[in-house]
Parts: sequence; C-alpha cells; structure tokens
Amino acid sequence: MARLLHADIWYDLLPPGAMSEKVFEGILCQHADVLAGNCFLRPFKLTVRGSERDGKPDLVLIDQDYRFWWVIEVERGDHDLIRHVLPQIRCFRTASYGLEVAEYLERHNPDLDPVRLRDLMLGDPPEVAVVSDRWDETWEREIRLEQARYLAVTIFRSAQNRLTFMREGFLPSHDGSYLTECLTTDWLAIMALTVRAPAALPIANGEVIDLIFRGSAIGWKRVDTQSSCVLIPRQRVDLLPQTTYRIEKSTEGTLHLVPRRKAL
Repeated sequence: MARLLHADIWYDLLPPGAMSEKVFEGILCQHADVLAGNCFLRPFKLTVRGSERDGKPDLVLIDQDYRFWWVIEVERGDHDLIRHVLPQIRCFRTASYGLEVAEYLERHNPDLDPVRLRDLMLGDPPEVAVVSDRWDETWEREIRLEQARYLAVTIFRSAQNRLTFMREGFLPSHDGSYLTECLTTDWLAIMALTVRAPAALPIANGEVIDLIFRGSAIGWKRVDTQSSCVLIPRQRVDLLPQTTYRIEKSTEGTLHLVPRRKAL
C-alpha cells in the first residue's frame, strides 16, 4: 500500500472503494482549500437542462470576490468515463444558468451575497470541472477535449484518522490583478462593454462607475438586461472593436480600463 510522510506523520493511501462518492464529496467540502483557495465550495444539487439531456451537478465553486464560478462533477475513478462522465460534462457545459440557480444557492447558503449571486448569472456561464479520487491520463485527455478541466484528489489517512491530500491536475484560480474582463459590443448603435463578471463590479444596475481610460476619467453607466450586463460610456470613447478590456485596480484604489495584453 502506498504511504505518504507529511509533517512527520505517516499516511496510508485509502484503497479503491474505501469511500463512497458521497463521502468523498463531503470530505472535499470540509477541506475546500484542497480545490482552490479564497473560494466558496458548496453542494449544488439543482437539476440543469443541457442541449441533449438533464443533469445534476455535485458542487459549485465560487470565487469569494464573485469574479468566476465553476460547476463541479465529483466522480470515483471506477466510474464509466464514456457513458457517464463525458455526457455529464456536455450537459453542464450547454446548460442555461439563470435566476433559479441564484435562488437555489441563496436558499441553501444564507452566508452568500444574494445580490452578487444574481449578478453572477448575468455574466459568463460557469466553467466545468471533474474531480476524481485518483489520477488517470485517459480521463485528463478526454475531459480536456470536452473543454472541461480535470483534477484528481488522492486521500491518505493516518493511524490517528487524520487526512492529507495529494492533488494532480487543474486548480481554478484568479490572478487577482483585475476585477473583470469586458468585451466591446455594439449596443443599440453605441460602442459599449459587455461585462463578463458583473458580480465583481462595485456598482449596481443604473449606477455610474468612473474608469481611467487613456489618462482620462470617464463615467460608465451600468445597464442590466435579463441575461447580460453592459457598461455604456457617458461620452464618446474610441474603443477597439472585438477587443477584450480589463478593469484593473491601481495601488491607489482607482479603476483603470486597459486592453488585455495578448499572450506572446
């Protein structure tokens, strides 16, 4: 049996089948930092409707600043990848996430901000990740082809019933250098910005935010529709079409609108 030495304590690898998927899921919720730091990790048992089938995720991971969120499917490594795991991914990636999701999360998690949960639904849909109790190269390859992410969390237990973990694969994160990304859009014949993470904005619908753009402070009014959030400039602004901008906060606390730098 594989063993792991951590902080001068020996831990034994839990054998396959030693815990159910439900127990594995509960352990992940109790040790949320194993998946990602500075995030809320909560059960998410709401049925969602994909393009071809319905499905029920296991967990939801939400950034504490509400800049991104992930729908997570928890799986044991002995489950069928082709007939079970991949169809679940396709369902969650094509599903619509709206007000009913915000209401569900608010109802079951009173410590979450209800306003920001609703704003979360106006931005980008969640990314999808699969968390397994063992690493598998085939799983990683096939899940990546479905445009989802894969993380394996292997659990070790000591003779004193303490747990420690080994992680392999992707971990959701945000570099913290910006509030949200925005995409230029032609909104009713006005060059405006569609906000990808409205819940990260410090203003509500109808309010105005000042952003430094090319050295000048420009006011932008937030306008929410049923499914999106748009920032409209109070004066003419020469935005680049089909360009991603980021709202960044300086060390002095001012907000700047800057074009996203393309990777080299």
